[in-house]
Amino acid sequence: MNLTGDPLTDKAAVDVSIAVAKEVFASAWKSVKKIPQWIQDKNREHDPFGIEARHYCERIEGRYNTMRIIGMSRPMPIRSIFVRVNILKKISAQHRSTIDELEQTLNKDQFGFGIVASTMEGQQVVDRESRLVLLGKPGGGKTTFLKWIALTAIDGKLKEKRLPVFVPMKDWSDGKNTIRAYIHEEFKVCGFEEPATFVDGLLESGSLILLLDALDEINDTDRLAQALKEIRDLSDKHPNIKVIISCRTAAYNYLFEQFVDVELADFQQQQVEQFVGLWFADSPAKGKLCLGELARDKNKAIRDLCQTPLLLTLMCLAFDEGMTFPSNRAELYKDALDALLKKWDTSRAVRRNTAYQQLSLAKKELLLGRIATKSFEEGRYFIRQDDMERQIVAFMANLKGAPGGCDPEVDAGEILKEIEAQHGILVERAKGIYSFSHLTFQEFFVARTLTENSNRDGPNQLVDKHALEPRWREVCILATGLLAEADGFVLSMRQRLTRLAGGNLGISDFLNRNAALVHATAGIPLALRRALALAHVLERLEEEEPGYTAVLNASRELVEDMQHEFGRIKQVDVATIQTLRIGLDSAREGVDSLVQYVFNHNRDRVFVQLIRYIQLTRLLVNCLNVDAYITLPVREQIVSSILAEK
Repeated sequence: MNLTGDPLTDKAAVDVSIAVAKEVFASAWKSVKKIPQWIQDKNREHDPFGIEARHYCERIEGRYNTMRIIGMSRPMPIRSIFVRVNILKKISAQHRSTIDELEQTLNKDQFGFGIVASTMEGQQVVDRESRLVLLGKPGGGKTTFLKWIALTAIDGKLKEKRLPVFVPMKDWSDGKNTIRAYIHEEFKVCGFEEPATFVDGLLESGSLILLLDALDEINDTDRLAQALKEIRDLSDKHPNIKVIISCRTAAYNYLFEQFVDVELADFQQQQVEQFVGLWFADSPAKGKLCLGELARDKNKAIRDLCQTPLLLTLMCLAFDEGMTFPSNRAELYKDALDALLKKWDTSRAVRRNTAYQQLSLAKKELLLGRIATKSFEEGRYFIRQDDMERQIVAFMANLKGAPGGCDPEVDAGEILKEIEAQHGILVERAKGIYSFSHLTFQEFFVARTLTENSNRDGPNQLVDKHALEPRWREVCILATGLLAEADGFVLSMRQRLTRLAGGNLGISDFLNRNAALVHATAGIPLALRRALALAHVLERLEEEEPGYTAVLNASRELVEDMQHEFGRIKQVDVATIQTLRIGLDSAREGVDSLVQYVFNHNRDRVFVQLIRYIQLTRLLVNCLNVDAYITLPVREQIVSSILAEK
């Protein structure tokens, strides 16, 4: 019943759904052995099931064709936003891999884990299997997928025509009904006479597809035990019905015989593009602009978060608000983590009465920050389960009044599973081996730990120890945005540049000669003019004598980053440089002199260090480009000194 707003088209869609429902109702009715005489008489006098079929289809459409998550001002029709999903053929956590094997799949440059798993299209799996357990991450799209299957069923687009019954397991557990009685109520509200009798017919004929959503949201142990027993009984007694159960991957430790366990796969690039296109369907230009921003190198980390529907939705909401992504990415990541740590369960009215849940949000973040920082400082992205559990035990033992504080036998394994099941921030990549679900999240927690923990000289330590290490680059940028005042941090980075140049006088001399090439009165910022001049000189060197490729590429990357800060110049070549009055035309002899100067000196010793100097300058420029609190005098002081050493 894919409604479009056009009366004729919508009427045709409604008629198709009603016809499908009536056909299934009639088929199921034949399976009822004892039909009350008064119902038989009524069906002979009136259109059998016509009114009931219409009510039933309208109820399915009204209840399950909407999605609304935190941050959305209004619900959105699932039919208008749903992207066909893929399902993994093997559960990730059941893989047996070594840490070395997992390390090979980690694409640090792309901020993601590069495992390419074998998948099948979701509806194909539903059509093929009669018993499914659908696993996935928090916010991974499990509920939306089951709602879409319900809508697909009333549209008659499943391989076999069946009536969908959607059971939110939390709603069921909050009541006292059996699952069977809950199904009866679904048909009773649609005007069915003798719903129990009719449901018996549906079950006997195998005309139902039973969609049991969010098994992990049942908190009461007695109700959970009852649910497991009823599901098994329904499955055994009615082998012809189709049953799909959804559950968070880490919370699933049950065994349903004759059920196939599958896992929702992360979105691939094609699905991200389709989702964004559907999200901005009313403004295609905005959708195209959003995808263009996601494709930019500086937004690699944001792009990585778009693998799950929940986080992709948050990214679309953030872009829709300002037609760009925030320059302070730390704020964006904080919103995403808040969604996973507290708002997602709260928005679904889920309360989880466990030992881990007794920890405050601040303590949960502190625990995750310690895990992230320890492993990142050791250069590890994958952590063995026993190591993770030791860290949890040590952390819990130091908390006054924390669960397990007086009990040395705190169940760290249970806490670890709860973190994975409830938030999806830690995931089991292979049997007994964990990592953060996104490298971006690990980097964020490291940056926050180093900037907010007053027991450590975090920001200065970050600059002194790690500013020249490429893998710490994003941590430094995030730290800038997290600091209440970032003056000291960016000044220490500028001082680190001075020390780097001071250790090699050839760098200082070369940079100052390069800086002397540009006019002080030129029409674009001085720092960018120096960067353009540097790139031009290095191009000349490469033309004269190959061997400068690495430092030339570094200088071009610096120019690109500086344009984000100081304004874009579309084309950077000699003619452009001259037109912009950088001064190279009148200083041509100076360029030739500088090129000759490099040839006359030990270029290897100078240019190996120059690459590091340029890379650190890039990092400083990136930090200045963050929407952080940096006082104007400090900003002007640093900008005026870029690519020049006194």
